[in-house]
Amino acid sequence: MNKSIAFTITLLLVVLYGCAPMDIHGQSKHMNELSTATTVEPQDDKALVIFMRPFGQAHRQMSTVFDVTNEEIKIIGILPNMKKIARYVDPGQYIFMVLGESTDYMSADLEAGKTYYARVAERMGAWKARFSLLPITRSELESEEGKKWVNETQFVEITDSAHAWFEKHKDSIANKHKVNYQKWMSKSADRRPKLIDEGS
Repeated sequence: MNKSIAFTITLLLVVLYGCAPMDIHGQSKHMNELSTATTVEPQDDKALVIFMRPFGQAHRQMSTVFDVTNEEIKIIGILPNMKKIARYVDPGQYIFMVLGESTDYMSADLEAGKTYYARVAERMGAWKARFSLLPITRSELESEEGKKWVNETQFVEITDSAHAWFEKHKDSIANKHKVNYQKWMSKSADRRPKLIDEGS
């Protein structure tokens, strides 16, 4: 086989490796869609984080969200366009990661009984879309655009199949995290997104 062709095929396999499968409609095969009427409520002893992907051009590419606090990688969910997922956690300090062509991060300082929103945002990649996690501020949430994000995205929930996919690709994901987290931490604090309560 021509060396350049072989290199191209190998590179494509590297880029695609670890991507969560989707069906012909661009929906994740590893997430269950919940009713459009589904709502979630805060709990007194937990913090609630809602990760949403309200729009974007990369319709055929999944964005996978993880909790990587204390270097332990836990899958939260696989988000296509116009979907969102709720995560209850104990109050405290967290690091969340989103996986696309590369990885990106958002820290969080979460309080019990409160609800926080984060947006999965697309950005340009070399071969496919990359993603970032961005805190949604209170003013954004109360804007017309923010209300559309909340009202037009549909809740999904993680399945056993998603956990099996994660176990299969865990080593590859961990390697990407190891390299890219150090790069993220080397940035100045004002360039590292943080999810916090903005007060009343």
